[in-house]
Amino acid sequence: LVDWQAGQQLTLQKKEDWWGTKYAKDSPSFQAFPEQIIFKFIPDIEATKSLLQNQELDVVGSVDQRVFNDLKEDEIFQKNYNTYSPSKLMYYYIGLNRKNECLSSPKLRRAFAHLLDLDQAKETVYYDMVQRTIGPFHPQKDYYNKSLPPIKYTIEKAKQLFKEEGWSDSNSNGILDKKIGTELVEMDLTLDVSSSVEAGRQLGIIFQEAAKKAGVKIRIEGKEFSKLSADYKARDYDMVYSAWSNFAGPDDPKQLWHRESDRSDGANRVGFGTKESDDLIDKIQSSTNSEERRQLFFDLQKIIYDDQPYLFLFAPQERIVAHKRFEAPISVRRPGFFPNTFQLLD
Repeated sequence: LVDWQAGQQLTLQKKEDWWGTKYAKDSPSFQAFPEQIIFKFIPDIEATKSLLQNQELDVVGSVDQRVFNDLKEDEIFQKNYNTYSPSKLMYYYIGLNRKNECLSSPKLRRAFAHLLDLDQAKETVYYDMVQRTIGPFHPQKDYYNKSLPPIKYTIEKAKQLFKEEGWSDSNSNGILDKKIGTELVEMDLTLDVSSSVEAGRQLGIIFQEAAKKAGVKIRIEGKEFSKLSADYKARDYDMVYSAWSNFAGPDDPKQLWHRESDRSDGANRVGFGTKESDDLIDKIQSSTNSEERRQLFFDLQKIIYDDQPYLFLFAPQERIVAHKRFEAPISVRRPGFFPNTFQLLD
């Protein structure tokens, strides 16, 4: 590390007499072709687009979907850059805090799933660069449970489920309510999204408009990522738009889905879990039989699907642009490219 300008850029210099060179042919981890790598932090979407059009950046990952599509239509840009969209080992979701009375039962959480018009979101927010998913494992994995159908967008079904759980608009103000103890609780929730992720805000607006038709008030609150993450870890949220990365190899669901992880420093931030699901996770960890593990994964996904602790959204495609002056290997591993492997072409 030779230079670090907080919030702007950092510069890495290749070590003199790099000892890993002799191992580079056997493992890309030891490759170090560039003499220098500069990482730039550019939070503004339009600024990123402008810098790329002016050839001031060599490679960018996770390009905004709209900008990525625009650049693919730009003939001058296409002369200088390659675009890549490999499958991305991650999924988007909305986490639901079951401690909130409005989200406290599987039936209520299922109702909210019916309020997501994901066909519209796929087209208008993600520009068809995503795949619907029903659970926490990537659709490309052989233990992804394809027998579980995506939950359909239907406001009437959501209304029915809310009614079955005792929610109605008793005071005729347009918002569902229910008397819990001595208090009249209204169906009024906040969806936390990262202020730097435009797709989260756009999805939230689609969700908000549909929910209003069912008598549900959803407020969208944009937060800096550090604040969003801190509130999520502290369980100080109603609903949160977020993402998890998947492993390239076999998944271990214990970190996210076991009750042992439902603690202040654990990643089970929605409080999911029963003895049955914990037992399945423990068996997944210990089983060495591939077919048995596959069935255990299927069974676990069915429990998660019925409980709806998350509103599962999409598995995305990566969006990478790299200058044509480089040979730039692309990978399904996050972040999709590794600058140490880039080589200048003759």
